Amino acid sequence: MKTTRSILLLFLGAWLLLNLLQAGLTELDPDEAYYWAYAQELDWGYFDHPPMIALMIRIGSTLLPGELGVRLMTILLSALSLYLMWVLVGRPRERGALLTIMALLAAMPFLHVYGFVATPDSPLIFFTVLFFLTYQRFLRSGNWLNTLAWGACMAGLLYSKYHGVLIIGFTVLSNLQLLRRPKFYLAALWGALLFLPHLLWQIDNHFPSFRYHLMERNNVFEWKDLYSYLINQLVIFNPFIFPLLVAALIKRKPSEDNSLRTAERAYTFTIIGFWLFFFAMIIRGHVEPQWTAVLSIPLVALAYRYGLGRPRYQRRLRNLVLVSLLPILAFRVLIMKGVLEERIPLFHKRHWVYELEKEVGDLPVLFLNTFRGPSTYEFYTGNEAVAVNTITAVRNNQYSLWDRGKILQGERIVVLGDLGWPCEVCREVSLDGKARQYEIVDDFQAGMGLEFHILEVRQDWQAGATQRVLVEIHNPYGYDIRLRSGELPVRPVALFNPEPEVWRIAATRFELPDNLIKAGERRRVLMEFDLDPDWEGDYLFTIGVQIGNIPPLLPEAMISVQVEGLGGN
Repeated sequence: MKTTRSILLLFLGAWLLLNLLQAGLTELDPDEAYYWAYAQELDWGYFDHPPMIALMIRIGSTLLPGELGVRLMTILLSALSLYLMWVLVGRPRERGALLTIMALLAAMPFLHVYGFVATPDSPLIFFTVLFFLTYQRFLRSGNWLNTLAWGACMAGLLYSKYHGVLIIGFTVLSNLQLLRRPKFYLAALWGALLFLPHLLWQIDNHFPSFRYHLMERNNVFEWKDLYSYLINQLVIFNPFIFPLLVAALIKRKPSEDNSLRTAERAYTFTIIGFWLFFFAMIIRGHVEPQWTAVLSIPLVALAYRYGLGRPRYQRRLRNLVLVSLLPILAFRVLIMKGVLEERIPLFHKRHWVYELEKEVGDLPVLFLNTFRGPSTYEFYTGNEAVAVNTITAVRNNQYSLWDRGKILQGERIVVLGDLGWPCEVCREVSLDGKARQYEIVDDFQAGMGLEFHILEVRQDWQAGATQRVLVEIHNPYGYDIRLRSGELPVRPVALFNPEPEVWRIAATRFELPDNLIKAGERRRVLMEFDLDPDWEGDYLFTIGVQIGNIPPLLPEAMISVQVEGLGGN
């Protein structure tokens, strides 16, 4: 027993040491830098994800500096997840069984990735193990402790990533007898109560995460998305052992232990449910490989159980793991800092940061249409960086909710974006092999968050005619904003959106004394604009903000209007 315990501790210690070394010698992925930006302003929610990863990064960064601090909690939770997997499968002490569970865990590529990379999938994997462990204990004894622990794990899943709802849902679907147990409702109610602050945050912010994930991510179906999904499933669960994992899923026989049999049924439902769910999601566009990475946990659990009493299966599995582990470890070494960095720039992409800093010095930078750029730049330089999204952006992001641009009011700043907007004083620069342009503004007027509420609008919209709308302008800032003046004048414009990613813009005319909106002020203004003779059809419409010649900012809410053609009645 001491020998097997030593083997387990050696395995966990090696895993912990490898991830610490990897984290300290590998630059942040741009997404990690984005989540680091989350952690600078802790909240109950964020545009893209729940807040667990932000809390983890905040704790780690408080204890240690740099990349290692960002990833510290991920590393610790990863090692703890592996230990809990050992507990979940029954605390195996027999040498062969112990080697099998360790081999299975070491063979899962995404357990390596999320062993040191700080993204929401890291806590999701941890709480998935904990969820199934407390579920199994709840099945054996529905006492108060197990009930509340299981409910807390439900909340932990949801606070990690929204995919957690699928794990909970498929688990319940696998055991509908739960619906007859009062303690199940207590666990669910307790989990919902713990998750309530995030739901309230969503309500206060008009459900940005739900709108983004459920509606704004829709794309057209492409056959390549189907092929990539199928291939990715083979790759992310290790192509060397994937057939053995599927064999365990298909051929396994129900356990004689009732609670274990029910738990294994939950594993099966979760695996098949995830695969079918995201297979169906292909109709909405590309499915990211990491969205099913959490299935590493139930796949390992089922494969381990299937291997018990099958020495040939275990030997074959361990041999294939040894073969596959070599390229996995080699790849991990190669992406560390200084090792083939130029050939494998998977993480090492920050050289553009210093190229930009050399150009603009320590001036604050306003990035256009990127959320990874400002967070990476700010993390590695310590210089102020914010972002706004224009109508040429792919989507909104957390910077849309923060409106951090207000800190740039009256400052000398740099506006940086892709080539395209008319700018006679802009300078062109190549960053990471991509041409960009930037403009230095001596006195920036930050009016990105100006609010335009349409109060009255005529229904007879006619192409080629002049349209008038009554608009309330609200300045939510603690400083005055002067419209239509300055280096980059803030201008209200009429925005028309006939179809996704297609925009039409009309300049507005209105009377406003001194063009001034004072701090906190609300002013009603009658705006008029001309409709192009060719603008016939159905549109989404709003009054938005344009700053200088930069494309108008991406609006959040729009209304439906119909513009009749010149021959309409």
